[in-house]
Amino acid sequence: MSIVEGLKHAISRGATLQQAMMSFYNAGYTKEEIEESARIIQTKNYDEHDNSKKIVSVKKTKKVSDYEQQPKRKLILILKISLLATILALLVFAFLFGEDIINLFSS
Repeated sequence: MSIVEGLKHAISRGATLQQAMMSFYNAGYTKEEIEESARIIQTKNYDEHDNSKKIVSVKKTKKVSDYEQQPKRKLILILKISLLATILALLVFAFLFGEDIINLFSS
């Protein structure tokens, strides 16, 4: 099954084009292939078998590269967790060695 057919199938089952594109992107297809397939779908009005749904042409295709914000969110989450772990480690260190630290600075 081609990406175009897969996108058409996902849309016919109620997904948006953006959701379908993201699904293919997460499955490992390249951005270029997905964007090209989405453009094909958007530039042609595909009639469904029952003619009840049409995919209307849109002026601008949202690029899959716009969806790459998800890895950025993961990176931010990892950084926040690392910062929290560092603060927690410093608090434990201060609790365990607080008196030694105070004695070191007071002498």
